[in-house]
Amino acid sequence: MKDSVLSASSLTLPTARLGPENPLPPVAPIQNGQQQTRAKLDEDDGLFIGYGFVPTIFPYRQQDAYQEPMVPTPIDTLVLENRFLRAEFLPGYGGRLRSLFDKEQGRELLYKNPAIRPRNLAVRDAWLAGGVEWNCGVVGHSPLTCEPLFTAQTQLDDGTPVLRMYAFERIRAVVYQMDFFLPADSRLLFARMRITNPGKAVIPMYWWSNIAVPEDVGSRVLVDASAAYSSIGGTVMKVPVPEYQGKDITYPTRSQDSIDYFWKVPEKSRKYVCHLDQTGYGLCQFSTSRLQGRKLFVWGQSRGSDHWQRFLTAPPDDGRYVEIQAGLAKTQYECLPMPPETTWEWLEAYGPLQADPAAIHGAWPDAIHETQKALGTLMPEAALEKLLEDTHAMATSPAATLLFSGDGWGALERLRRERDQEKPFCNHLDFGHPGELQKPWLALLETGAFNAPEGNPRSWMLQKPWLDRLARAIAGPERDNAAACLQLGAACLADERFNDAEALLRHAHSLAPEDAYTSYTLGHTMLRAGNPEAPAWFTTAADAKPEEAAFAIPAMYMLLETANPDDALRFYDARPAPVRASPRMQMYRCDALIKLGRFEEAEQILNRLIVPNIREGELSLTQLWLSLKQAQAEAAGQPFDPAQATPPEHLEFRVKSE
Repeated sequence: MKDSVLSASSLTLPTARLGPENPLPPVAPIQNGQQQTRAKLDEDDGLFIGYGFVPTIFPYRQQDAYQEPMVPTPIDTLVLENRFLRAEFLPGYGGRLRSLFDKEQGRELLYKNPAIRPRNLAVRDAWLAGGVEWNCGVVGHSPLTCEPLFTAQTQLDDGTPVLRMYAFERIRAVVYQMDFFLPADSRLLFARMRITNPGKAVIPMYWWSNIAVPEDVGSRVLVDASAAYSSIGGTVMKVPVPEYQGKDITYPTRSQDSIDYFWKVPEKSRKYVCHLDQTGYGLCQFSTSRLQGRKLFVWGQSRGSDHWQRFLTAPPDDGRYVEIQAGLAKTQYECLPMPPETTWEWLEAYGPLQADPAAIHGAWPDAIHETQKALGTLMPEAALEKLLEDTHAMATSPAATLLFSGDGWGALERLRRERDQEKPFCNHLDFGHPGELQKPWLALLETGAFNAPEGNPRSWMLQKPWLDRLARAIAGPERDNAAACLQLGAACLADERFNDAEALLRHAHSLAPEDAYTSYTLGHTMLRAGNPEAPAWFTTAADAKPEEAAFAIPAMYMLLETANPDDALRFYDARPAPVRASPRMQMYRCDALIKLGRFEEAEQILNRLIVPNIREGELSLTQLWLSLKQAQAEAAGQPFDPAQATPPEHLEFRVKSE
């Protein structure tokens, strides 16, 4: 093969299908460890620690209904290929680059997961391990990481095919666009990125390209840095590179615990990260200067780390990988302020790198010098900056062919801007037409009335122009529209306007007292206010939707936290069998049984319990087992040391030793 080719294909993989989105209003506080950190830094570090965190994932709904066991499923792919490289993308999963294969060496450069197995690591829950993931908008894995993107084909001036993927991200109300190309004579895959803030306000912006590579003993991560930022005991601080606490942290397998290192790359240094094995071969990623941050993530070498990696894949693969990453900011504990009516652009390159192994695995200054020399031979820094400029016209021109469609929110936003006489945004991108989820909002735009059926809100809205429309409607003829009051009340809660939220939701409840969605949202409003009424609202919501586990799960949790465990079990027993069978409900039942001293029943549950959407960092299952063993020991008058206990493998989620 001499030319560069873009082709559509498919592959069949063991897949846990996502299933329907969670029906609950997305007002629960976001669970993200990065948002719970402090900082201990110097005055010249210039980090925006804590800037841009969001309290909820509103308006997105959770994706937590993985349909296991996995079944063989056809998956759409798009492939860019030349005689040196083959790059395989998954347009239906956030545009993920699943594979980058070095045809000359016959070697895969990425960790290529042999399964599609969602797990609870992203802001909406569902997330996949492996390949390269593109994260735009808010801290954490992208809201669109398991969503189909708009996908199109265009080309460079010389006819090289370009694979374009793009989306409208609803929390920040920005458009992000990714143009991938692989010239015929190139040993590098290029990813040309654009983020456009079409609004009139400064917004917090976040981007990280997350690159999974195989965890090989002896491989080293190379970055031009002599220090790194890391969260140690919940505090972000600087640590020295390459050695910290007696170990060389640039070798991923030498870290026992799961940890992040954000390399402090000097402002004027070349922006790159490489993962090279004992022979000096591996993946390199480098970029133009805007993408300033670089990171290493390791799962660690504990039993819990091993279990987590297997939990993300399918046998016989053991899922062992590490991540090297590249971002706009220096760490993932921050966003950057993005000016209004602005576009940020940068270019990333991915490909194989061969360097002298003796230098790569020698003294740190020698390793960096050798890496930079090899990168300079592969592509000089100035050449990448020039390629970014040379491809600007392509990136701002319409594509010839639309291959896959995304959602209808960009099309709706385009219509709103037209109606409000605002400047159009990204006219070169085809966002199609509003769809079924956008219908109530399209009606609000066209008629001023919110025409959504009560009892089944399938979409939500956060942007101020839409909330202003809702407020005007409720102040006028829509005063007694319960669905409109619920929508605005939920949005106020997501924006932490608690008094406004409570007033609107109580009015909605007075109009539709049997509505489970309003009761649930009121429960969260009361919870945030510390009101003891909160558990009753969750229970009321669950009783109004007895057949839906999504409503029963938070109610059962609240009962366990605030009431007698007997009450929690009575609530559990009153649910239909399919709801009782939910893994989360089983986990909460087990907790209640332990508290009531019914150890044998609890142990029977724990011995077989798998909770597919256990959250990264969540130790509920591990702690349940330890609680059971401690209670059993105390009942028998025997000592029990949790630090010496070894939970069964399927319950071991601890990835840190402290």
